[in-house]
Amino acid sequence: AMQAYKLREAGQGDVGAVTALVQSVGWLNQGGVAQCHSIWRLSSVSDVAEAKPVATTAHAPCCLVAETQQGEVVGSTFGVVFGGSAFVCNVIVAAKHRKQGLASRLLQTEIELLVAHGAKLIGLDASAMGAPLYRRIGFETYCIVAQHTCGDARAALKNFTHHEMEEAAACVVMATHEGRAQMVCADRAAFGADRSRLIACDEDCFVWCFKGNEGSTDPEGAVCRTGAVGARIGPIYAHSERSMRLLLAAVCAQIPDCLTKQCDLWVPHTAAEYSARTAVSLGFAAVASCERMWLKATPDAPPVHALPPWYCATMGPDLG
Repeated sequence: AMQAYKLREAGQGDVGAVTALVQSVGWLNQGGVAQCHSIWRLSSVSDVAEAKPVATTAHAPCCLVAETQQGEVVGSTFGVVFGGSAFVCNVIVAAKHRKQGLASRLLQTEIELLVAHGAKLIGLDASAMGAPLYRRIGFETYCIVAQHTCGDARAALKNFTHHEMEEAAACVVMATHEGRAQMVCADRAAFGADRSRLIACDEDCFVWCFKGNEGSTDPEGAVCRTGAVGARIGPIYAHSERSMRLLLAAVCAQIPDCLTKQCDLWVPHTAAEYSARTAVSLGFAAVASCERMWLKATPDAPPVHALPPWYCATMGPDLG
């Protein structure tokens, strides 16, 4: 028999249940739990106010959970609005509650919320299991994004020469206010929307590295988001293979020893050829992929932004 489920906007008290859902589908090592807490921090007005964003653009998160009549949370999804664009994160339904249309209900309701918050174009990264559902709703594939994984980020450092490590240390600096402004500028050009509030909110679990002179018209940089059991590198903005190597050297050198069990890097197929080649040469192996998909949610939705080749790694399948 079909069960009845209630969909509602999530609250701070749902963090534990949603984290358990993320763990149940094996996304823990991909930074999913860190992502959950990032979104929850954005969803709190007080936390957003304390995030000290580089820009004042409001990023409204829309967090949904599905629960049984007994109050058990068995599904969830998130969406974050970036001006006229939005990105849907982690549409999850517990295994024993699938095949009842719950994922479709969650996504359709999430789309309605995002449109109500001003989104005209909505993106997501789809797994092979989720892609058919998204196509039925109207999402279209833009590109493939490949997951590259390294079992030990510190081990990757053995692939750099001593001279490269010295050069990376000399030209790459940890985040400053000016550096974050450069990152926001590069990210806006790469992703096609203003994610400044998101980029600024998570300094506690981010490693920031920047290359290039202050005020450069072509800033280059890399971000590493750390979690409980691993780390994810991305976004990476690099205009040459040499820059990408130096940025990866700097980032890997900053990852604490306790977080080197797994390090992920998501490379879009739109990226320059040296992106995947550099990752593989440093010990990262391609292990999975997802489809970057977009939905024109309103009649006046703009064209999908073309990812530039120097956008060498995305933020990942949970945040774009």
